[in-house]
Amino acid sequence: MRDCTRGAYATPLAWILLHFFRVFRVFHGSIIFMRNIRLTLSYDGSDFHGWQYQPGLRTVQQTLEEAIAALTREQLRVNASGRTDTGVHAVGQVVNFFSDTTLPSETLVRALNAHLPEDVVVREAADVPESFDANRDAKRKLYRYVLHDGAVPDLFLRRYCHHTRYRLDATAMARAAACLRGTHDFRCFETEWPNRASSVRTVMHLAINRFGDWLWLDVEADGFLYNMVRAIAGTLINVGRGYWPEEQVATILNAGDRTQAGPTAPALLDDPRRTYLTDAVSGFCQRRRCGLDERPWLPALRTGGWRFDRKDSRFPRLVHYRHLDLFDW
Repeated sequence: MRDCTRGAYATPLAWILLHFFRVFRVFHGSIIFMRNIRLTLSYDGSDFHGWQYQPGLRTVQQTLEEAIAALTREQLRVNASGRTDTGVHAVGQVVNFFSDTTLPSETLVRALNAHLPEDVVVREAADVPESFDANRDAKRKLYRYVLHDGAVPDLFLRRYCHHTRYRLDATAMARAAACLRGTHDFRCFETEWPNRASSVRTVMHLAINRFGDWLWLDVEADGFLYNMVRAIAGTLINVGRGYWPEEQVATILNAGDRTQAGPTAPALLDDPRRTYLTDAVSGFCQRRRCGLDERPWLPALRTGGWRFDRKDSRFPRLVHYRHLDLFDW
């Protein structure tokens, strides 16, 4: 959700008054202080039409706001760190809203979860400074796109990965992707450019790793363009299958032409459940770290007799286990 009030109220006095009524509420002659509450959400996006409110469609924003209204009797808008598309899941989506509720944070988590459907969960609630804004204070995003190139598709994880019938060369893909690190104009990986004021982004971390029949592409940046990571994944798949040489990725980046890049990796049209926007080690993955949440975290994705786990701040590790769980929270 974008804050458009600065453009509508240009004078300093008008902005101060608007800011005052955002933080305080007048009730029967008394001034009530409005709490700024931060929530961390998880949701399965299979049955949602994305995050943002859309009339007549089921969205995560509308579902959350209805749950808050049922609990607090307040009609309000929640502000998210980022918007997800149709079918996209999340584990660590950060939102904030102003409320005069007196419920403690721990009680708020339990109460909201009681009003939410089973495909949305509030993981954490906390009081934050009045100046905190989940969108403007987001510092970076981490996307993970997981590929499976085994001979037989994985039945149980088919919702959270993209299966390709080509055996991919992860080493060649990693070398080809090295040119994408740093600050560049990524318009060649943006669907229907231009969608933003600028297509320049800074990629701080980009890596491709393999274990068995699984590959995962990690991209961490200060922001992303529409379908940017999925377009990068589709381009690197062409390199990994041997269809393009490694140098082709640098040529595409310099050309700035979307038609020269690879196809957008599957997400919405083929099977919306393949897209996973979260901190988890599965599917298409986003993380926006806000100022009050400095350390990244990941649940574990378990496959076969091993699991991908992430105990440090950057990379997953492999841990053997004796029982089968898809996710270890």
